Amino acid sequence: ERKFRTIQQHECDPSDLLHVMSYNVLADRLALKNISPNDRIGSESEFRGPRIIAEIRQSRADIICLQELDRVNDFYEPMLGALGYKLVHYCRPGLLRGEGVAIAYNHEKFTLLETNEVDYDQLSNVYPGGGQFRK
Repeated sequence: ERKFRTIQQHECDPSDLLHVMSYNVLADRLALKNISPNDRIGSESEFRGPRIIAEIRQSRADIICLQELDRVNDFYEPMLGALGYKLVHYCRPGLLRGEGVAIAYNHEKFTLLETNEVDYDQLSNVYPGGGQFRK
């Protein structure tokens, strides 16, 4: 079990606190592409997935931001749903992609009102000169 450290104590009603977790899942395709078949430790849903879900369960976060997420429909959505979360997912477009980002939220505390997808890869094509977003 991971030990969390409190940085600063706040005196307030515990129901007013908002716990947010951010986790880079590292999609199966990215994690396993350079490992030889003899060295594979198993796919995300077999090995890493349950450990990631255990971290999420222990955190008791209200909102979870996940990056490089794949296996949404067949793994993460049902597993997080069983923990009381609803999931909003955006899959990155383009060749050889299949991972994306997601925000999971405790549906007993929050109601989704609206979503807005932003593709940062396209922003570099929108702004003249590209600035820091130039490819």
